[in-house]
Amino acid sequence: MTTKGTFIIYLSLENEDGLLIKSDDEPAGRYTRVLLESYSWDPDKKVKVGDRLKKYENVGQWQRKVIPDEWVVASVEAVEPSEYSLEFSKIVLAHCERQLLSPKEVEERSYVVEVKRPAFV
Repeated sequence: MTTKGTFIIYLSLENEDGLLIKSDDEPAGRYTRVLLESYSWDPDKKVKVGDRLKKYENVGQWQRKVIPDEWVVASVEAVEPSEYSLEFSKIVLAHCERQLLSPKEVEERSYVVEVKRPAFV
């Protein structure tokens, strides 16, 4: 039996029309409420109110800096997977609101982690 994981969609509570995407990863000028999509192999993955989204920045070949984002989970709802999304044990919608941090707070809450090295290196 294969373990199914959890699919998490982080959505903005601001502006029903969505937020303008200014990322290099998405088409310019597109509006969306989706802030982030995440998959966890843990079928019991918990997303809690108050969790802050994170950004990641490579700072070395095997290190990554974890930086707190401006978005914080304000409410959570679990959705039963439909027959069209049977690859997930559950789908979580995490509704987020902006809670800005000062540059000092961002620096104080940022940290560096080691990235797992591939076995073949």
